[in-house]
Amino acid sequence: EKATSNICTSQELCAIMAAIYLSTMGPRGLREVAEQNAQKAAYLAREIARQSGFRLRFSGSHFNEFVVQSEQPVALVLDRLRERKILGGLPLGPYYPELRDCFLVCVTEMISRSMMETYLRVLDEL
Repeated sequence: EKATSNICTSQELCAIMAAIYLSTMGPRGLREVAEQNAQKAAYLAREIARQSGFRLRFSGSHFNEFVVQSEQPVALVLDRLRERKILGGLPLGPYYPELRDCFLVCVTEMISRSMMETYLRVLDEL
């Protein structure tokens, strides 16, 4: 009745949600999710690199995020993806001016193969 804070806006709620997720997934589940993320990201990165006008900006290894360099304006690429209801990446130019022609792509276990195929089709249409 005389609460001075609200759990809905506090860090405790995030900690509780993380604890529930971790305990529900368990070690094996977390490993499976991590492997899915890495495999899906490797697939999408490899396929994007095969697209004309796109390349991976960095050659090092990655987990589930990677940077794509585009010959097309990044805003155009991301707008086209957004038209298909795809959040295609984070434009990096506002944060790193030297990467103004790049965007960060993230792939998680929630991304299906068909979603990745749609993503690739949109890039191919550009």
